[in-house]
Amino acid sequence: MKESVCISGPHGGGKSYLIDALVNDSNLFRKTTFEIDFLSQFTSFSSLRDWERSLIRLYHRIFMASLTVDREPGRCVLISRGPLDSEAYIEAYYRLGWIEDPEYKVLRSIVDVIPAQPPTILLLPDLALNRRRLDGRRSQGVRAMRDTVFSREDAPEFLIALHAAFQDMSDRSNVLTISDNQDAELDAALEWIMEPNDREAS
Repeated sequence: MKESVCISGPHGGGKSYLIDALVNDSNLFRKTTFEIDFLSQFTSFSSLRDWERSLIRLYHRIFMASLTVDREPGRCVLISRGPLDSEAYIEAYYRLGWIEDPEYKVLRSIVDVIPAQPPTILLLPDLALNRRRLDGRRSQGVRAMRDTVFSREDAPEFLIALHAAFQDMSDRSNVLTISDNQDAELDAALEWIMEPNDREAS
C-alpha cells in the first residue's frame, strides 16, 4: 500500500470530491493535518507575478509530497495537489507567454531535479466536463476570492493549455490517470493505491 498519494489535476475538476469520497469510504485513508491557503494566509500572494507564485507553490508542493509527519502504518495520506500540478501550470503559463524565458528556466531547473515522481492520481476530466464543474463551483461562490484573483485561469485558452500540459504527463511512471471521480474511477484508484510504490516494487 502506498503511504501517501498526491491528488492532481486542473482546478474545478473534482479533486476535493475525490479525496472526500476516498476518506469517507474507508479508514485506510486520511487527509493531511497541515495545509496552507495562500490567498487568505499569505495576503500579498495575489500581488505576486505569475512566476513568483509558481515558485512558492512549487516548493510548497515538493515539501508536502515529502512530508512524513502524517504517515502511519496501514493508512494512506491523500495530499491535495503535488509537484505535477505545479509543473503543468508552469507549462501552461509559459505556452501562453505569461512567464518569460529566464523565469521559466529557473522553475524548470527545480522541476527537473525532483528526485522521483511521488505517487500521483491525475484526475483529468475532458474539457467540457471540467468547464461545467468549474462553472458550477463559481456559481456557488464557494471560492469567491480565488475566482476573482485567478479569473483569467478560468478562460478557455488557459484551460486548453493546462489540459494539454497535464495530458503530456499522464503516462508517467507512478501516475494513475483517471477521467472522472465516480464509482468506477474510485475503484481503480483504490486498487492502484493498494499496490506498492513503483520504487518499492522494483
